[in-house]
Amino acid sequence: MTEAKKVKIMLLKTVSALGQERELGSVLSEICAPETEAEIWSLASVPKLTNLEYRTYETFVGPDMLRAIRKAEREGFDAVIIGCFMDPHIAAARELSRSTVIVGSCQASLQVASSLGAKFSVLVGAKHWISHVEELVRHYGYADRLSSVLPMEIDAADLRDDVATTVTKIIDLGRRAIEEDGADVIVMGCTYTFGMYRAIQDALNVPVIDPAFASFKMAELLAWQKKTFGWMQSNGVGQQAPPESEIEAFELFAVPPAIGCRVEIG
Repeated sequence: MTEAKKVKIMLLKTVSALGQERELGSVLSEICAPETEAEIWSLASVPKLTNLEYRTYETFVGPDMLRAIRKAEREGFDAVIIGCFMDPHIAAARELSRSTVIVGSCQASLQVASSLGAKFSVLVGAKHWISHVEELVRHYGYADRLSSVLPMEIDAADLRDDVATTVTKIIDLGRRAIEEDGADVIVMGCTYTFGMYRAIQDALNVPVIDPAFASFKMAELLAWQKKTFGWMQSNGVGQQAPPESEIEAFELFAVPPAIGCRVEIG
């Protein structure tokens, strides 16, 4: 960046039951640019929900995701990060947004990975994630760069219970992806693995993409570009926003979003 510009970013954590907002905020504060004002918002749409491992769960948080993004735009946030690797409801979020740039954790990770190697593998929590991730990779246009999607067989909610064990499993799986599948880059397929990449990268000697870090820095870049070049979320033909008159008539945002907490980063 040639000039420091104040930007405002919100990371939308799609569930709140596990907590971890302050831990995540502390980790992200280490990479947050001085000119960035950032917050983590966590949704409490379904108070006991700990993961979005199924499309069913994604559906239940959808309305509050859109309400939170609408609120963030009204509060002047330049970019919102969807804090789940499956990028739930990202198309609707981009359609709704008029000035706030929407960043997907998966999409940002794949963009970085494809820039650093010819082939990448994605390491996910469980087998039933594989088809969903493969679908996302195809949707984002990286199918020919995908070496494999391999499961750790650890539920998302359990990834941080014993970080040392999780890191060991990821290293073993990463070696398999490199040696058997020809991966040049490893992508961590869950945002709950935030901060683990360094030990794994040192062991594997290839780039290991942390989706929380990749999406945060992508949001900073896109927010800066918005401020500098006026590059905002497009509402062209492919992402035409619903008419404000209908949004108001249908009272789509009459109910405020169920936000569990707001934590400042940095």
